[in-house]
Amino acid sequence: MSRAAMISSSASPSVAMRNPSLSFSSSPRLFNGVPVGNRVSFSVRFSHTSLRCYASSPGFDKIRVQNPIVEMDGDEMTRIIWKTIKDKLIFPYLDLDIKYYDLGILNRDATDDRVTVESAEAALKYNVAVKCATITPDETRVKEFGLKSMWRSPNGTIRNILNGTVFREPILCRNIPRIVPGWKKPICIGRHAFGDQYRATDTVIKGPGKLKMVFGKLISWSYD
Repeated sequence: MSRAAMISSSASPSVAMRNPSLSFSSSPRLFNGVPVGNRVSFSVRFSHTSLRCYASSPGFDKIRVQNPIVEMDGDEMTRIIWKTIKDKLIFPYLDLDIKYYDLGILNRDATDDRVTVESAEAALKYNVAVKCATITPDETRVKEFGLKSMWRSPNGTIRNILNGTVFREPILCRNIPRIVPGWKKPICIGRHAFGDQYRATDTVIKGPGKLKMVFGKLISWSYD
């Protein structure tokens, strides 16, 4: 490259240059014999230098979301991925009123799992909620995080409060073959996901004993 070179670009006049050694001019003069009104010229006065141009993009109004939405943050990688999704795909385009609840395992432990109940109550109030994946602690997790208790599944707690139904729907991908190729539409399954086993409590039996399952029709009855 020569010591002095002329570089022409069709960038916007609002180009911001970050190198003071570059001279800048912009005018509606002829460019290769053709009158052009949106041409900028850069005159480089040195030899071994890279040229970087920063063009400003046009602004736009964010879409205003009328009603609040409940956000239930999660654990581990889902927390990181969800933050990336919000920062890149949601916040730049939507104006949201977010009711935030941290359902990370450490915060559930710090609040004695009260935050899970509050998030479910908020979902009842505002009707829309987004929940990330969370850890349901077992004995190993209790030791790993130093938890005060083996807290119940947040999903089970939230479903019991909402009296909700879970819908299972597969994600169809054109490049992933289906087991039954003739099925063109997904099969959606709706099921109750509260009560019954979701209200069950795990317990550890520390010694030998006898387990009994008893059913009685009478109002008063007893068994040994």
